[in-house]
Amino acid sequence: MISIYKAKVVDNIEADDALGLKQDSDTMICSIDKDLLMCEGNHYNFVKKEKYYVTADEGLLNFYMQFLVGDRIDNIIGVRGIGPVKARKLLEDKTAQEMFDVCVEELGSEERAIENGILLYLQRKPDEIWSPPSENAVS
Repeated sequence: MISIYKAKVVDNIEADDALGLKQDSDTMICSIDKDLLMCEGNHYNFVKKEKYYVTADEGLLNFYMQFLVGDRIDNIIGVRGIGPVKARKLLEDKTAQEMFDVCVEELGSEERAIENGILLYLQRKPDEIWSPPSENAVS
């Protein structure tokens, strides 16, 4: 991968975070990993051969959907009985604060929602750690 495709090895962060850090208007994330759909920008699913653009609002919705759906691969515990369709219905057309509040309610505690957010969030800036939205912030 390194010699043929000029792949980069990263230390001290996950590869997903490295992709989130590099994503900008001149890049495209090529992946089938749904975790990366929280990152605004160009994406390409090489299995489905689909190119698409994820807006900031779609990325935020995808992020909060993962709180509820969970991710077995990443050992994120979601809510039993909530899949992607139900999660989308619960969260669509809401502000970041409203989405977080829904996640708190469905997960049963703010602590659990915050833990999911910290574990799921992909960095966009070096050493960035997610924190819940503020009631006073504009979403």
